[in-house]
Amino acid sequence: MRIVFYIFGIIGIIAGVFLFSAIVKAPVDLWCRFIGGSAMMAGGVLLVRAGKKNYQGSWPFVIGIALVVFALGGLGAEIDDVLAHKSEDALYGVVMVIVFSASGLLLVWSARKMHHLSLTSDNGLHTAPPPSKRRVRWVAILISFVIVLFYLGLFGYLAIQNSFWKMEVTNYAQSAGRSEAMNLFNKGRLMLYVIDGECDGGKFTGKHEGPFEVWIHFYQPSLGAAHRYSTFQFVEGFNDEMRHLQRGAEKKVKSGITVDRTNSTIK
Repeated sequence: MRIVFYIFGIIGIIAGVFLFSAIVKAPVDLWCRFIGGSAMMAGGVLLVRAGKKNYQGSWPFVIGIALVVFALGGLGAEIDDVLAHKSEDALYGVVMVIVFSASGLLLVWSARKMHHLSLTSDNGLHTAPPPSKRRVRWVAILISFVIVLFYLGLFGYLAIQNSFWKMEVTNYAQSAGRSEAMNLFNKGRLMLYVIDGECDGGKFTGKHEGPFEVWIHFYQPSLGAAHRYSTFQFVEGFNDEMRHLQRGAEKKVKSGITVDRTNSTIK
């Protein structure tokens, strides 16, 4: 188990240093990177020390440290979202941080019990613990197993639900974007959308990209991650369709065909 502690400890330290260096390169998500990076380095150091001391906490210790680090990183991300007015549900985020932290600390406690009750030392000789202490150790193992099983099920459920709603939102938003692009193109409008921070309505930027006018699309960061994702998908579908329609019109013009976009006919 020592090699596992060393491997995950070194990975944690390297990941923490990487997050800190990312702050210098791109000062965004500062709290997530700062708190998450600090937690990763601290967790990495604890794992390396556990490997050095031949700690008997086994996998519950590793998973417990990982959950606490994940919770602290999530806390930093929630702080960044609140400061940027992007938080969809700050209370839900805080509750999840508390749940992950409590679960991680409980696993660390279980690992500590496993370590202290695995062997008892007598003049440098290791002997098996008495039956009562063995029962306590098995209780700690059972707690660890239940927590790990719970989170595996939770992550699987959330991953499936996340993929479902993203697929539905992607299809709907891009379809809506393509439909709007076709309507505007048939009316003789050539335009592309961009997302440029908070915007209460469509605004012309005064810029052009080739034959296209560049407009800022409606976007409210305070509406949360779902709104952000659907808006990006809408803009992507709109821009792709508008460029596709324009390329088709240019090919027809080069072929000597006149395109009447207002009536969607070809002469």
